[in-house]
Amino acid sequence: MRKKVKKKNRVLVPPRMSMKLIEEVHGIDIRILKLAKRRGFPGFQSGNKIMWEVLGPMIEKHKEELEQSLKGDKLGLSDELKKRDLRIKDLKIRKLEGLMLDPMDVKKLLVELATTISIVIKKEAYELVPRIVGLPQPGVLVEVNKMLMEIFKVLKSGQAMLEKMNEPA
Repeated sequence: MRKKVKKKNRVLVPPRMSMKLIEEVHGIDIRILKLAKRRGFPGFQSGNKIMWEVLGPMIEKHKEELEQSLKGDKLGLSDELKKRDLRIKDLKIRKLEGLMLDPMDVKKLLVELATTISIVIKKEAYELVPRIVGLPQPGVLVEVNKMLMEIFKVLKSGQAMLEKMNEPA
């Protein structure tokens, strides 16, 4: 004889709706739904599906605030994009005022400086050997110091170029 198994009560899952369907059925602007999603309102699921029973009350509660945000944002840009645009404008102004260097200009300068230093070191090292052959230790030190002075001249010119880049346009 078989035992009777009790059926468990099934919980009805509210239907999931798309933003487009909610816009058509409930008359809520799709931009408001997108703004609510960005702000982390509950009821949004993967695949842009929405549980209206969860989201609906929150939309009604905050509807004026969401609409006000959309009116203040006529182009439909998010707050993050506005902040980014303001930051870019601020950086451009700072560059024009000479308070900031363009990273690409600095990179170019550093590459040129490194290349020049490399060339000077190779040239000076190549020329140093014949100059120091047979010299006493103090004479060798003098020649090495001359080589280092050539390298420092290159570094000094790089510093001057960097200062010139930093001057206001």
